Amino acid sequence: MNTQELEKVLSWIRSTDLVEVSYKFAGKGFSVSSSQGSSPIPALPASRFTAVLSPGVGLFQWNEPGKARNAEEGASLRGGDLLGVVVSGQGRQIAVKSPADGRLARICVEAGAPVEFGQPLFFIEG
Repeated sequence: MNTQELEKVLSWIRSTDLVEVSYKFAGKGFSVSSSQGSSPIPALPASRFTAVLSPGVGLFQWNEPGKARNAEEGASLRGGDLLGVVVSGQGRQIAVKSPADGRLARICVEAGAPVEFGQPLFFIEG
């Protein structure tokens, strides 16, 4: 990439709220930063909700086969309570547990649904 092309990239960065761009293709690449100072991101107010994220990729199930469903909206929870399991492609089951005490405010997934790592499955109000 020549100087004129890099200048175009920097000009584009300045027209956005980006402060740095990295690019890599076929083993070659570059990283450029704009010299304009960015203002710090304002702190968000603390939320009363805690997201319970999927611990892996697979299919969500409420519990192990033959066991009753544990999670219902509005239910009181203790940290460590089993909310469901994610069944991976190899049949391995990964437990989804409540990270905190509180009330199960929202269920975002149903049995048999495919889930991705980090996807919100539940929200706990605490």
